[in-house]
Amino acid sequence: MLNTAIKGVVIDNAIIKPVDFVLPVPQLSVLVLLLSILLSALALIYVKDLGRCLYIQYGDLQQTAQRLTVDRDRLMLEESAWANSIRVQEIAKQQLGMKFPETKDVVLLEF
Repeated sequence: MLNTAIKGVVIDNAIIKPVDFVLPVPQLSVLVLLLSILLSALALIYVKDLGRCLYIQYGDLQQTAQRLTVDRDRLMLEESAWANSIRVQEIAKQQLGMKFPETKDVVLLEF
């Protein structure tokens, strides 16, 4: 049976002594496999949690985008209503007392 030696240090009453830990190769292989399984399980948990968080954030961003689209459409409709030429003419006549000039009042300038 093959053995693998791992050097370590043991502190005994303030005296440092080197100690060899000897593990058989099959036990070392099992230990490495268990550690790799544990690490892959932790990585899987992390990735799944990250995926859930990103999916929730994606849904929130979609709702925000939809709300902003509705607001933009409402504002564009409101802008077109405010900029309607008939409405502007009515406000000019009623509130500012403006009127179209008559033909005799129009002066044509030439340069």
